[in-house]
Parts: sequence; structure tokens; C-alpha cells
Amino acid sequence: MSELLLFVALALQDAPKTGGPFAIELDKPQSKYFAVVPDDYTTERSWPLMILLHGAGDNAENFITGWVGGAQKSKIILAAVKSRDQGWQDPDGDIILGTLADMRKRYTIDPERVMLTGYSSGGFMATRWGFRNASHWRAISAIAGAEHGGGKEYKAAIGRMSVFIECGDRDPNLSICKQVFEKVKKDGFDCDSVWVPGMEHSPIKPEAFDWVYEKLASRLDAPAELVRRAKRAQQSKRFADAIADFKAAATSADEKAAKTAKADLEKLEKAANDKLADAEKKLAAGDKPGAKKAFEEVAKYAGLECATKAKEALKTLN
Repeated sequence: MSELLLFVALALQDAPKTGGPFAIELDKPQSKYFAVVPDDYTTERSWPLMILLHGAGDNAENFITGWVGGAQKSKIILAAVKSRDQGWQDPDGDIILGTLADMRKRYTIDPERVMLTGYSSGGFMATRWGFRNASHWRAISAIAGAEHGGGKEYKAAIGRMSVFIECGDRDPNLSICKQVFEKVKKDGFDCDSVWVPGMEHSPIKPEAFDWVYEKLASRLDAPAELVRRAKRAQQSKRFADAIADFKAAATSADEKAAKTAKADLEKLEKAANDKLADAEKKLAAGDKPGAKKAFEEVAKYAGLECATKAKEALKTLN
């Protein structure tokens, strides 16, 4: 094999896999899950992740198929998990958290946009166990099965986590789903519900999948949420995420959010341009190691013109 072919083979081997669904082996705990990654995935910015829990008697490979089209359209990464037995029990929580940890190693996951979704037995698990481990999730959605959960994390999640519950109006679990929704709403969560006309317990109607994606988008893409998330990303030095969210909020119809986003984006751009000027001074002074390090810092501001200039400068230094 020529050096060029070897380089290409290694590059393809190291590149994060996209498309799907495709299987991923999980070492700890030993399990297998299925993933879908948008075709335009890039490591330059962070991506939302939704973990899916199947119903009793089903499996991860089958359950994820109904979510694929929406994931590609909504730019959300999916990971469908398999329970140890037919349905979900609390001890299976280690598989869910193991999958979450594994996806974070493989892909650039936004910690502000991790969601848990389940159907039937998976819906009961998503709410019951998910509420008790609420610090991991930005949103929980349950279809055709829901259960109330309490604890310190549940209370701490009020005001931070959204809850979506849906069920068919011919589903035998309709009554319990409505009860859980009313309880969560009374407790002060941002929540929403839909009782799908004509839907029985199985199969899930296509509009049920669409509803979850629509509700997530309404929360994740809200101008005020974009500004809040951008500020958090900036504090964590995830500048590409901050820039993308500030830009999205700056063009919104929400005047207050747009004004804040524009001002914060200008400050961020000024800081990046100052760093670029410093890098160029180092290069002009002959300090190539220092210039390279400085240009690498500016390159992290993906989405700004100065980041593009920094990347071009790095090509000449590498």
C-alpha cells in the first residue's frame, strides 16, 4: 500500500462514523446500542444527543428506525439502548449512562442538549429513573407510558429541564400518562402533552415522532435559550458553540434576545481579533512556536473571519 493510500485509510478509520443506524459495542457495561449521526456532523461544534429506550419485547435496532428521518432533519444524534430483559428495570440505568459516556468519547456532544426518550416500558423508565437522575438531561419525553419520580435531582431540575408526555387517546396507559403530566405540571416543570387521536398502544403513529422533535426544537432553538446556552458555552471556552448560538439568536424576532446576542457576539469577535493580532505580532517577530500556539487558539472561534485567517496561517506553519 502506498503512503498516500495508507494515510487515507488511517484518516477514514479515525473519522467519526456518520449515517446509520449502525451498531456500537459497549464495553462497560457489556452491551450494544445503535446510533444515527447526521451526515453533516463536524467536530467543530457540539451536537445534541437523544437517547432512546424501546418498549417491552422490542429492541434498540428496531425502535430507532422511526426516529431516523427526524434526526437528520433536526441535526440530532441518536443512541438507542437495549434493556437486559424484555422491559426496563432501574438496574438497567447503568447501560443508559454507559451509552451516554461512550457517545461523549466518540462524538462532540453538547452537555446542554442531552435528552432521554422512551416508549411504553421505556417511557416508564425515562420518567421514573430519568427523574431521579435528572442532572443528565435537558429534556425527558415519554410515549405511551409515564411514571412520576422524585428525589433531590427531580426538584433541582425544575426550571431547567423540559418534560414532554404523549399517548394515544385509545391507549390503555392514557389515564396514567395524564396523571403524571398533571403532577409534573403542578410541580413547576416546563412541560407539554398531546393525546394522539386514534392511536392505540401500538404501533406509534408517525406524527408522534414528529411531535417530540417539534417540542425539542421549540425549547432548544428559542432565542432566550440560545443566548443562555451561548453564554454557558463561552464560559466553558466552547467558542464555536457560543458563536453559532449567538448568531442564531441575533437574527431572531425576539428583540431583547437579539440585542443581547449581537452585543455579546461583538465582544467575542473583538477578543478573537485581538488574539489574532497578537499571533501575527509573534509571527512577525520570528516566534513561530508562540505564533502557532496563538493561531491555534484563534482557530477555535469557528464561525468568525479571524478563525479562517488563523487556519490559513497554520497551514504555512505546519
